Amino acid sequence: MTLQQLRYVTAVAGADTIEQLAEYIGVEPAALSATVEQYNKVCTEGCDIDFAKDPHFLNAVAKAPFYAHVTTPSLGFALVTTGGFVTTNDQQVLNEDYQPVEGLYASGNTCGMRFGPEYITPIPGVSIGMCLTLGRELGKYLAAK
Repeated sequence: MTLQQLRYVTAVAGADTIEQLAEYIGVEPAALSATVEQYNKVCTEGCDIDFAKDPHFLNAVAKAPFYAHVTTPSLGFALVTTGGFVTTNDQQVLNEDYQPVEGLYASGNTCGMRFGPEYITPIPGVSIGMCLTLGRELGKYLAAK
């Protein structure tokens, strides 16, 4: 299914302006416009101070049409944390300066940036494998310390 086709699915809204999109999804147009402006500023600066998004995935929201996925319990929503803590390869949590926090680890669904720029529709077991694998690897790492 293409984005143009998704535009007509209930859970996905599409519009030619941010303000129109806001009306379609039931949020204040000024609030959504301000949010998009802030995000585009982050993209221009190349450093996401709000959510520590990898600069490689920073893409400005600048060209119409604009799309939004409406998430509600009746329409479905992500079943995992799609943000979370940014970690090292050894799952040690990084602080706001991207320095490891001694003794603080995050594994499984608490790790951030697991899915890149988006979380694909929940697939049975996608999080279970990640949790088991990262939990085991973290246990091995800590046991070896």
